[in-house]
Amino acid sequence: MQTKYYLCIRQSDVVGPHTLDDLREWVAVGAIPRCSQVCKAGEQVWVSLSDVPKIDFITVNVQKRLGPDARNGKGKNWYSEPPTEKQLVKLKYFGMQFDAVNLTKGHASELIDCFTAIDTAREEQYENRPGNL
Repeated sequence: MQTKYYLCIRQSDVVGPHTLDDLREWVAVGAIPRCSQVCKAGEQVWVSLSDVPKIDFITVNVQKRLGPDARNGKGKNWYSEPPTEKQLVKLKYFGMQFDAVNLTKGHASELIDCFTAIDTAREEQYENRPGNL
């Protein structure tokens, strides 16, 4: 059984538990910073994600998902076009930090997928908010 970690987001919200592979992938795509605070499931000690052993090691499966052939089946333009207004609204709704400099439609989509997996409750709130069509 794989060790799982709780993740502190938006200053004090705790989500999880998530696997180390998930955390690695989210760091790799820039969805969470290496300095995020995590706590191993069943423990009470919070540490920086960068202090978790092997967190910088990206598995072969993650490399394949992040590689150029895995770009959600989209063409190269997906990673050169600017993000849509809808994507920006959703990213901001999650309230998590992300690097908006040179953000592309493809990377915004990857971040949204990650944020949705990180905080499923926030995703549900977003989908059920008033005026959402």
